[in-house]
Amino acid sequence: MGTFLKCCVPVNIFLSRPVYCRAILVLFGILISPSFVNAAIFNDDSRQDPICINETAARKARTVAIVDTGSGNCSAFLISPQNHVLTAAHCISDPPWSTNPSFTFNNQARSCNSTTTTTPVVVVVDESNLLRINRDLDYALFQLPVDVAISEGVGWLDLDPNTRLTQLQDEDALLYIVGQNPDIDRLNISLDLDCRITSVPTDCKVAQETGFNPPGNACLEHECDTVEGVSGSPVFTTSNNLVVGLHSGSVYEECIPFCSRDRNYSVKSRNIFPDISSFLPANMHADADTDGIPDITDNCPSTANSGQCTAG
Repeated sequence: MGTFLKCCVPVNIFLSRPVYCRAILVLFGILISPSFVNAAIFNDDSRQDPICINETAARKARTVAIVDTGSGNCSAFLISPQNHVLTAAHCISDPPWSTNPSFTFNNQARSCNSTTTTTPVVVVVDESNLLRINRDLDYALFQLPVDVAISEGVGWLDLDPNTRLTQLQDEDALLYIVGQNPDIDRLNISLDLDCRITSVPTDCKVAQETGFNPPGNACLEHECDTVEGVSGSPVFTTSNNLVVGLHSGSVYEECIPFCSRDRNYSVKSRNIFPDISSFLPANMHADADTDGIPDITDNCPSTANSGQCTAG
């Protein structure tokens, strides 16, 4: 990003930017208040069918659901073998609901760019399945009334409760995000060289519109391509395929006459995990060989094997 893009920053963190950025804004630009948007595409649209990446991406996508609340759509994902599901709190209204939310898993292309989809798994929940909703951290935790993680072979994703921000902000660190594409009514994956963390802001601007109030440094700002309906999607790191964040939304900022930019925000897994750990199976994140892959899903838990390519 160029100098002018760096100038498009909220006023309350303005002083943390270089002096030249301040000078440009004072002399030439006017910062317009950020506005909440449903989509943020950076350069070329990188969204594609998960199977176009590889089989691993397609397996990860099985665990991601399209959420239909009756009044809108979001995304969600399984996080335990006991069928616990996370989505964004701003997608879920306080019960009672006029329409019970439904979760459709594994709705993705059977082959790359195919219009034929895999067999979806649909689960309808009621308010008894809502375990916790935290509007400050913008998450809602459900436990599905039927087993899809194991009996349906959907699987589950591992949250990273100890997000290594230094590694994630390294210039070689990439992310990817899986969520619904409402234009084709199935799941897409966003993965390209733009899909990376750009900062760990002290405030989440998207909170102004979605109504959540996270503590300082609870959010990640990233540049993965997103569209309407991706709220509640898992944000992964390519280094170990763990979920480092829950996507919340996007903000569009403009400073006249020179620049504009979109900003994507996700709530960090390490802020969510302590709040939900009591609902999850014990030792969900035990890691005996310290390779970053929890024992519960490690194909060789006694030998460090972060790539999961071999069992020895």
